[in-house]
This record gives sequence, structure tokens and C-alpha cells, in this order.
Amino acid sequence: MVLAGNQFHTRQLATRRHAKESAVRLIRSHHSPRLGAACLAVISLSFPAGADVNDVSFDEPTLDRWMYPFNANPGFQWFASVFGALTNEGFDPNFDNRDGQMLIGFDTSPFVGPGLGPDAYTITSAHVTLTVMTDESFAYDPTVDPYTSWLPTGDPDFEADRDAGRPVELFGAGFRYGWSAPTFPEDGPYCDGCSCFPPNSCKYQRSVYPTDSNPTCEDRDISNNIDERFDPLPFGIGSNDQLMQGDPVPLDTELTFEIDVTDPCVQAYLQQALDEGMLDFVVASIFPAVKQQEGTFPKFYTKENPLVKFDFVSAGRLDMTVEVDDRPGPLGDLDGDGTVGIIDLLILLSQWGPCPPKGQCPADLNEDGSVGIIDLLILLANWG
Repeated sequence: MVLAGNQFHTRQLATRRHAKESAVRLIRSHHSPRLGAACLAVISLSFPAGADVNDVSFDEPTLDRWMYPFNANPGFQWFASVFGALTNEGFDPNFDNRDGQMLIGFDTSPFVGPGLGPDAYTITSAHVTLTVMTDESFAYDPTVDPYTSWLPTGDPDFEADRDAGRPVELFGAGFRYGWSAPTFPEDGPYCDGCSCFPPNSCKYQRSVYPTDSNPTCEDRDISNNIDERFDPLPFGIGSNDQLMQGDPVPLDTELTFEIDVTDPCVQAYLQQALDEGMLDFVVASIFPAVKQQEGTFPKFYTKENPLVKFDFVSAGRLDMTVEVDDRPGPLGDLDGDGTVGIIDLLILLSQWGPCPPKGQCPADLNEDGSVGIIDLLILLANWG
């Protein structure tokens, strides 16, 4: 369920850019300059508003959850803290390097219609905002720190952290045990029947794990990137324009994660999530923590916190802009087989002329009320 206060606004945008560009190239290569200019003018005037631009704003998440193996109150905790499983000897071998994590999710289905296929969605901007529940417990750092800065000082690959503080990082969400973003509930299990009490190991056991935007777009669990010796690529890093590098972060500070929608792997992740109707993120960072004690790590308000319920502070928020193409797939694919070919051409020719007063007119590709030369050019431009 999407909670009250979430909003979306839709405005029409004249798109069909890919088909238009293809038609333009076809005209320029097969016609005289004068005829080409005339056809371009017709196309420019007659292309329909074929995509909706949805400005989606969530005042609070559909679900937020502290993903920690010893969270006895999953889905109802008033906060979620993020930290690493650090000891005096280094990282605890029985727990993920990134031990305390936060899951946050948004049901986008009422606002951005799902099920159109991932390619139907283009995300042009997105950011998540979280509110800090601790007061000056950690230092502000809006930059990525290399994994080598977390290695033991005696390790030959160790290099000291180049700046003050540690970043708060936002990732996508991966799933185990058959779970997925649409099916995993707020109080879902941390793991599938595992025990995190000694002598058992709790590494690589969590049902929901953070996944990054690595070059191959691989769905990989980055919870143990120190052990595995690689630098993950977060979707975004928490930032605040009022803070400087190394500043202690005050209570109720808002950290905004600008999601890099230009990254093809991030874009693909967001597209898939919108197609499924549920968009999940994981906050997973490394801050020192002491067992059963407070530490130099952040906590974030969840929607269950009384201060959130009485509107004194905000839980997680999402703002994004999405272009939704209501006719996914190549323009001209009239028989729905995923390609444009001879059958589609025959269908178009059979519908040549004015569209009927009632009923559908699928061959009217530019939606001007009739099937004609411009529709034929669009179909040919998308051939194959």
C-alpha cells in the first residue's frame, strides 16, 4: 500500500524520439533535399504525445527495515543503523563486513503503471532522502573510500583514508531464497532458517543484500567487498550542502542520495523495478561499531518512529521523474512479434486511409487520424 501523502503529477511530452530520428535518417538518405525538408516538416507537426512524464514524490516509504541479524523487531523498529562488523583484530569472520544495513522500498505501481516491459521506462532523475537520528556520531564524507583504507595496517595493500569521515552509500537490492522486490514483506526473514549465533557463520545469508552498478551489471552481493578486495560502485552517496568534509553530522540532518541515472546499469535496475512495480534500495556502509553499544555510526528514522508519525521529522523519501512510453517495442510492430517486417507492412497497407470513427487503428503510427505516407516511413525506418 502506498501511504497517504505520496503524490504524482503527469504531463504529456512529445516523444517517439527513436522512431522520429530513424525516419529522419531514412528520408535524408532516400529523398531529395526539397522533398526531405517537406517530409521532416510533416513529421515534426504530426508526431503524437506518445509518452507520459511522471513526476513521482513519496513522502515516506512503503517499507523500511533494519536488516541486521539480531533485529528482534523486524519491520517495526524505530530506526535503522548502518555499520561494519569490526573488531580490534579487523572484520569479524562470522558476519558480513557491512553488518548493519537498511532496506527501503517504494510501491510505484499506482503511480507508474507496471508490466509494460523495462524498455518502456526512462528515468531522467531520481533521489532518495534519509533523516539522521543520531547527533554528531559520525563525520560527513560525500566521497567514496577505497576498500584498501579498511585493510589492516600491516597489509601490503593498505592505504590510509585520504579524507575525514566515511560515506553513507545507497545501493540496489538483490534477493535470495526466491524472494523479489514485489514479494519480500517489511517483516520478512533476515535469512532462510540460518543461525547467526556462534559457532555458526552469518556471512552471505541475508535474504536482501546490497548490489551495485558494476561494469557488467552483475547482480552481486557487495556486503563483503573488503574480504573480496574490490570497490563497489554505489547508486548514490549521502550528501548535504550545509556540511563540509569531516563535519560531525547533527541530529535531524537530511542526507540526499542523487542516483546516477546516466549509469546504464543503474538505469536498467530502475527500469526493471518500475516494470515490477516495487523499487527497493539498500543503505550499506562501513562504520566502526562496538557490540551492544553505541558507536560512531549513523541511525536513520523509519516510518514507524513516533516523531515521524507526528510529522516532526521525515522518514525516507523518494523523488523521481520517469518517461513512460505507452507503446513499448518498435513502432510498426503491428503483429506484436517483436520485429517489423512484411506482415506488419501488409497490415499497414490494408488499413490505408482514414481511420474508422470507432475502434482501433493500430497502423496509424503517428496518430493523426489516418494511415498514410508518414506511417509507412516510420514503419520502414524501424524495419527489422
